[in-house]
Amino acid sequence: MTKHTAAPSQSALLVLEALTDAAKEREDHFRQSPQRRQEPGQGMPPEPDGHTLAELQLFQARLEHIRTWVAADPELLRIVDAHLGQHVRQAEAHRVRRERQAMTLTTAAGAVLGWLASALTAPDTLWRSLF
Repeated sequence: MTKHTAAPSQSALLVLEALTDAAKEREDHFRQSPQRRQEPGQGMPPEPDGHTLAELQLFQARLEHIRTWVAADPELLRIVDAHLGQHVRQAEAHRVRRERQAMTLTTAAGAVLGWLASALTAPDTLWRSLF
């Protein structure tokens, strides 16, 4: 692979740090919340809040490893950043496409409603044009 001469973008590192912080907050919340006990005769057990503490700790450890690898290797940082950027561009393109569809639909509906409103304001004109 070729060396990337420009300074790599730090957005991938920021995303990984945000994920790590979120996992830590979830772990802290999980530790502080009291364990729910099911009372006899309540039927089905309550749904779990999410992951177990061990799963959260494993997820956090994996995020830390990934963040360390990405910070140590600028080429990997560039690749991860490009991949994240591609997903962001796809999501943005999808959002723009949906907005354009909504604008087209509302414009067409407005034109039809406007035509109907103008036709109803002069029913004698509409009647004469039809018969």
